[in-house]
Parts: sequence; C-alpha cells; structure tokens
Amino acid sequence: MRILWNVCAAFLATITLATGVLAERAPEDRRQATHVVVGKVEGVYVRKVDGTLHYVVEIAIEKIEKGDGLKVGEMFFVRCYQWDPDWPKGKRLLEEEQKRLAFRGAAYDSIPKEGERVQVYAKHGWGHFAGIYPNWYDVIKDK
Repeated sequence: MRILWNVCAAFLATITLATGVLAERAPEDRRQATHVVVGKVEGVYVRKVDGTLHYVVEIAIEKIEKGDGLKVGEMFFVRCYQWDPDWPKGKRLLEEEQKRLAFRGAAYDSIPKEGERVQVYAKHGWGHFAGIYPNWYDVIKDK
C-alpha cells in the first residue's frame, strides 16, 4: 500500500511540474491594454534569435483612444514576437532544443504590414510597449 501512495505522489508531482513547464501563455483581454492608438504602420523591424522573430512595429499616431504620455504625430513602438518557421529546417537539434521547440506554445497571431492603418492595443511595462497577446491590432480598412 505504501508503494502505491509513493507512486501516486510521484505521478502527481510530475504532472504538476510538467503542467507549469508546458503551459502556454494565457491570452490577454484587450481591456487590459494601458494604451490604445490608431495610426499608420511606418516600419516593421525584426531580429532573429534562436528560433524567435522579435518584432518592433513603428506606428505614426493619428488618434489616442486610451493611455497617457503619447501625442498625436509621435511615433509609437510596440513589441511582439513570432516563431521562425525556417529555424529548425536542416538542423540537427540537441534534445533540449527539440523539447523547447515542441513545447513553446503559440506566438502572436500576426504582424501588421508597412502602410496599413491599424488600431493597436498595447500594455506598457518594463520600459516598453508590448502588444496585447495574441491578437493585438485590427487593420482599419479605408472607405
């Protein structure tokens, strides 16, 4: 009977630890945004690091719907990321890299294109703005 309890305890501990490690990032509600702006995408900058595409999207502010410290006409820089689909191709990955690749969860839904007018939902923290995860902007169609 004692062995059964030990096996159950070990099983529960493994599940609990694995769940924390493998948990996907929780989606954020757009109402959590500290800043909501409308503007034109002036630039999209990307940096590749270990299978991740780190983006900074530059937006010329046309309208501020929520948030302090911004002005119409200024540039607004928002960070987000996506996984690099070409990163693992043709590589022999170490076991640790294979595990990280298999369990990394989802990334941001998409990245706006230069020239698009967008409404952006972002949170300020740690000295920068990050898009509300995973769906952080809407493209505004010209009428």
